Amino acid sequence: FLSHYATLFVCRVPSSFKESRKDHWSWDDGRDGGVLTCTTGHVNPQWSLEVHKRWPLFITLSQGQPDEAQGLDQCYIMLALIPRANALDRPLLQADMEVPGFYFSGKPRKQQQISIDARSVKPGRYTLICCTYDSYRHANFSLSVHSTKEGSLGPLTRIYREL
Repeated sequence: FLSHYATLFVCRVPSSFKESRKDHWSWDDGRDGGVLTCTTGHVNPQWSLEVHKRWPLFITLSQGQPDEAQGLDQCYIMLALIPRANALDRPLLQADMEVPGFYFSGKPRKQQQISIDARSVKPGRYTLICCTYDSYRHANFSLSVHSTKEGSLGPLTRIYREL
């Protein structure tokens, strides 16, 4: 198998999700702070998410198709779910990543879509934050949060921070 295939992608069946929350955004309004641990990482787009029932969540960040005419090519992207009720107001620290309930998509990857497969998310309020690897890198993207349990998700609310 390994001698014939370099990559294996496992897809989720959308009909298996009972609840989904989605939002679309364009990284072109100054909310593009680069990697979450850099000095401007907290300026990236953020959302508040309320979880009502302990249950697995599947979260995806998809970037739009590259568009050379608009100067948009595929970016390195990353996504984090942070157990906190308010927006990130400073760069992410190592201590933030060690808090129980913190999930992230791994190092920034240059892919059409990245995801977090959070196996057991406790009830509470969370902040979702996404980033490109490079600061001031413009892109279009869609954020989706999925659950297989009805009633487990509250609203996904975009957090607008003063720039």
